[in-house]
Amino acid sequence: MIYMSNIGACYYELKNYEMAIESCLRAIDIGTENRAEYKLKAKALRRVGDSYRKLQNFEQAIVYYNKSLVEENNKQVSDLLKGTQKELDEKAKKDYINPELSEKARLEGNEFFKKGDYPEAVKKYSEAIKRNPEDKTNYSNRATAYTKLGAIPEAIKDCEKALEIDPKFVKAYIKKAYALFLMKDYYKALETYQIALDIEPENKEIENGIKATVEKNE
Repeated sequence: MIYMSNIGACYYELKNYEMAIESCLRAIDIGTENRAEYKLKAKALRRVGDSYRKLQNFEQAIVYYNKSLVEENNKQVSDLLKGTQKELDEKAKKDYINPELSEKARLEGNEFFKKGDYPEAVKKYSEAIKRNPEDKTNYSNRATAYTKLGAIPEAIKDCEKALEIDPKFVKAYIKKAYALFLMKDYYKALETYQIALDIEPENKEIENGIKATVEKNE
C-alpha cells in the first residue's frame, strides 16, 4: 500500500491528478485487503480529495475528505473539508449568475409591486439579486418592497449594498434616508439626505425629504 500511495504522491507533485487518484485508490484497495493502519488509508483518501480539489471537482473532493475523516479524525482534513465546501458554494453562486434571467425576475418583481403584493415582489427581487448580485437596481427595488412591508433594517441593508456597488447612487441614499426617517433616526436621515444633495444639488425629492425630516426633528 505504501508503495502505491507514494506513487500517487509523485503523480500529485507532477500535477497529474488523474493518475494520482488512480494510484491512491489502488493503494486504498490494497490497504483494505491487508488491514492496513487507519492512518495510512486516511492519508491516501486525503490525497484523492486533494487531487479532486485541484481538478475543481469539489463534490468528489468532499466525498473523499469525509472518507478520510472516517478513518482518522484529523483537524487539517476537517479544515480542508470546510474550505472545499465553501469553494463549492461559491462555484454554485457563480454558476447561477445570469443577467438575462435576473432582468426577467426584476420585471416580474415590478409587476407584483404594482399590484401591492410586496412579499412576492421581495421574492422576485431576491431571485434577481442571486442571478446578478452586482446590479445595484435589484437591491434598491427590494429595499422599497421591504419598506412597504415595514422591514426597515432589511431595507437599509439593501440600500447600503447598492451604495457599495455605486457610491453615487442617489436613489439608494434617498431610500436609506427615508427608512431612517421611519425609524425616527432623524439625525442620520438628514446626514444621508445631505450626501445625496451633494451629488444632486437640484433634486427636489431630496429637498422635500430634508424639509420633512427637519420638521419632525423640531
